[in-house]
Amino acid sequence: MTSMAEMLDQLMGSERNLLPEQRTNRKVQYNDPDVCKYYLCGLDVNMFKNTRSNDDLQRHIPPEDISKIQSDELRETFNSLPSPDRAKTGYEAQTKRLLDVVVRECDSRIRRQNERCEEMNKNSAELKPEQKKIIDTYNKQISEYAVKAEKLGEEGEVDAAQQALAESERLKALRDQAEARFGSAAKMMFACPVSGVLMSSVDNDERKVEHETGKQYVGWTRCRELRKELAENIESYVRAGHVKPYRPPVPQGYDRGPGRGGHGDARGWGRDSRPPFSARNQGRGMDRDRNRDRDRDRDRDQDRDRDRDRDRDRDSDMDRDRDRD
Repeated sequence: MTSMAEMLDQLMGSERNLLPEQRTNRKVQYNDPDVCKYYLCGLDVNMFKNTRSNDDLQRHIPPEDISKIQSDELRETFNSLPSPDRAKTGYEAQTKRLLDVVVRECDSRIRRQNERCEEMNKNSAELKPEQKKIIDTYNKQISEYAVKAEKLGEEGEVDAAQQALAESERLKALRDQAEARFGSAAKMMFACPVSGVLMSSVDNDERKVEHETGKQYVGWTRCRELRKELAENIESYVRAGHVKPYRPPVPQGYDRGPGRGGHGDARGWGRDSRPPFSARNQGRGMDRDRNRDRDRDRDRDQDRDRDRDRDRDRDSDMDRDRDRD
């Protein structure tokens, strides 16, 4: 969360507390270390603030980068640079790689959400019109209190925000009781294909509009559009010879797959056409391969466990996902 001191630094400069004779009056430059390079490229790393998607983005960003200066003026300066100069900074390539990761993870969450929704939606039936009207009323009230709580929280009215959130939770309980009476299987659930937020077949038009104007939908739409835009920019830099094509790091002793002088294997890598080890070091090299595979398997297991834990947390907060986007 951006502190008041950081906001004042952005508005008045980092020398605001110095005496006039101590100030250098140096104008901030776009390439200064305390300027957010993601923001220069069009990505606001704080755009998901107060939503569950905030951690999905910021956990891939060093903490010190989250509070850096975000300046529209510096962004304009950066965008006005000639293409060769802009390409050489590497800022757009760095931002594109970040977006590749977070969008890929978002798509993976959407697939998992839809798989769970398919299980939930089995043997489903439609609500009667009068039942749907009751559920719509509850959903509208829940959304209103959720928005009110978020607004009060941003204004610093903590007690009032908690009261509004408590009322939202009370209405959720009443809605759930009504759905239980009507038959909860009548509600068809699915994940938004852009943001992954859970939606329902009983959502009314107001709820749909609210979702499509909410932080998560707008933010993930921006991520996807900016990713394509940066990819086009980088491709144009490569064609013009301003930069070389980016290639992911390749583990030592492997090429990028069969067809480059080696044997393909199940992991998608191929042996380099040159002998990877000398006769004296071959046994040692095989040990390194085994250790590398073991480390990779351990990391994969840890990632799978983290995904399971994260999915479990998301399941417990389904309603919060739907009402606070």
